[in-house]
Amino acid sequence: MPEKPSSSKADGPSRLTAPEDWTRFWSTVRPGPLGIKHRHRSFAGIDDLFSRHLPRGESRRFLELGCCPGTYLRYFHDRFGYQLTGMDYLEEGCEETRARCAADGLEAEIIHADLFDFTCDPDHPPWDVVASFGVVEHFDDVVPCLQRHVDLVAPGGFIAIVIPNHSGLGGSILRRVDPERHAMHNLMTWDDLRTGLERTGQVDILGGGYLGHLGFWNTALYQRARSLGRLPHLAIKAPLTLLEHAGRVLPNSAYLSPTVAVVARRTE
Repeated sequence: MPEKPSSSKADGPSRLTAPEDWTRFWSTVRPGPLGIKHRHRSFAGIDDLFSRHLPRGESRRFLELGCCPGTYLRYFHDRFGYQLTGMDYLEEGCEETRARCAADGLEAEIIHADLFDFTCDPDHPPWDVVASFGVVEHFDDVVPCLQRHVDLVAPGGFIAIVIPNHSGLGGSILRRVDPERHAMHNLMTWDDLRTGLERTGQVDILGGGYLGHLGFWNTALYQRARSLGRLPHLAIKAPLTLLEHAGRVLPNSAYLSPTVAVVARRTE
């Protein structure tokens, strides 16, 4: 599962990224449909976790924090049937998401707001499901960010969070391939994510842990290879893909798994 990059300038409440980092990143996102291969090796474990613990149904209201470019909005619509809302703190990210959703025939409300400043109101009451992908690890102190996930979900509602596992092999590779990008991540473990949510005192952990047997999609290797041109990209991609396929026989682990994810339920 591709992650969003970060950079060297802190901004806002313990942020490890600055707005210009995201502006630069979204300018490099390749155009195309929003569909996601939910059974691909990079996402199958996440899909299994969500399918076990998240409810389904068209009456459920869903919010994704950090929603640009809309890929996961499409996933939750197709797999769970949710009514969609996305939130992003950059206007250009919101515009990009609106355009892609419209081109893809996907109905979604996109809110331009900082998650720390947004307040639920009669037009936007707390949601049934709140999710984020690659957001939490961009904060030095993750508990305030996790608390905002809890604040935005209704009592009895669900929280789904996915982050890259930079505390294991993937992080070691990223540190060598792109040290600046590595330095701007909180190197969170599964215990960090779980205990951070538990510190809010308002959730029950339903499931989660290290996911993906072996994968290099969070290491910047594929992006670096692509920047070298078509032939070097293919020469590097082929053995990495073979290793990922072979790695399917390995267990999920703190060292090898590329992803950490959790599903929790708000208790009050």
